[in-house]
Amino acid sequence: MLDLPPDLKQQWLNVARDLFSICRRCQGVGRRQEGVAAIRLLVFVNEDGIPVAWTAPALTLLEPKNRVSVETLRALIKSADESGVDLGELLARS
Repeated sequence: MLDLPPDLKQQWLNVARDLFSICRRCQGVGRRQEGVAAIRLLVFVNEDGIPVAWTAPALTLLEPKNRVSVETLRALIKSADESGVDLGELLARS
């Protein structure tokens, strides 16, 4: 059982379980590759913001895999943010 903070209602227990399921799904996909990659998925929510369904995670490998480090990825994210480039959209097209 999850140890939820007192300010969260019991109904959020299922939401937390769904979010953990989404994280586990992403981890499972991410373990199948070497190097650095991006994982993209869509989460569909109802009017209360509660996840009701999600798409299968899509993995995009970054190359050259032997030279892409976490530091390189941070620099890429920062550069995209400063340039106003939507990195998620860019990766979705690849």
